[in-house]
Amino acid sequence: MDIENKARLNEEISRSKREERIVLYIQAFSWIVNCVMLMMKVVATYLSRSLAIGASLCDSTVDLCVQIVLLISDRVAKEKSPQYPRGRTKYQELGILVCACITFMVCVEIVQYSVIDIYARETGRQYHLLVGPVVYLMMSAGGFLKICSYLLCDFFEEENTITSPSNTH
Repeated sequence: MDIENKARLNEEISRSKREERIVLYIQAFSWIVNCVMLMMKVVATYLSRSLAIGASLCDSTVDLCVQIVLLISDRVAKEKSPQYPRGRTKYQELGILVCACITFMVCVEIVQYSVIDIYARETGRQYHLLVGPVVYLMMSAGGFLKICSYLLCDFFEEENTITSPSNTH
C-alpha cells in the first residue's frame, strides 16, 4: 500500500512539474506575441497615422503592462515568510486593481485625443490616412497572432491569474 501511495505521489509531482513547464511556455508565447504586436502596431500607426490603429497600439501596451503587473503580484503573493505564513494573497487583488487603473487611464487618454482630433477636423484641419497593403497585412497578422494566443492560453487555462493570460487576449 505504501508503495502505491509513493507511486501516486511521484506521478502527481511529475504531472505538476509538466503543467508548470507548459504554463511557462504559454507565458513566454504570450509575451512574444504581445511584444511582436506592439512593434507591428507602432510601425502601422506611424505609417498610417490612424487614430484607430493608435488606439489598438494603446491596447497592446496595456496588455504588456497587465502581464507585468500580474506577474509581479502573483510572485509576491506566493512568497511566504514567518511574518506572512499564508503568503501575501491580497497582492493578486491589488494587481488586478492596478490593471484596472492602467486601463482606465489609457481609455481617458484615447477619448481625450479623439475629442481633440474631432475638434481639429471641425475647425478645418485636413487629415489624410495613409492606409495601404502593408498596414492591412500587419494588422491582419496581429489579429491572427492574437487569436492563436487566446486559443492556446484558453486550452491550458487554470485558476491562477498568472497562468491565465487568455484574459488579456
